[in-house]
Amino acid sequence: MKTFKQFISEGPLSPIPAQTGLKRNFFHGNYGGFGNRGGAPTDKLDAAFQKHDVGYYHSKSPQDKAKHDQSLVRATKQLRKDKSLPLSTRAKAGAANLYFRTKAAVSRSND
Repeated sequence: MKTFKQFISEGPLSPIPAQTGLKRNFFHGNYGGFGNRGGAPTDKLDAAFQKHDVGYYHSKSPQDKAKHDQSLVRATKQLRKDKSLPLSTRAKAGAANLYFRTKAAVSRSND
């Protein structure tokens, strides 16, 4: 597996491999959904999803993944209040926040 620095040094497209040919609809941008399309993030919310995807890609344990989920929860909490973003993007940030908070709560209850 390549390191994050190797991916960055190979080009500006994406720090994780793009999954081309996906037939799923994405929730938002290039990184908001299962997998990614690669390329540059489309906005602040997509950048938060990209950061989350990169973290997941390099995670070595469920605990690492949980830390990246919590980071996304914090980012989406701020983005849903960001008046510079369109209302539809803020709503998606709120939905992602709820999803990842719920995911964390369910995970804790199964421990």
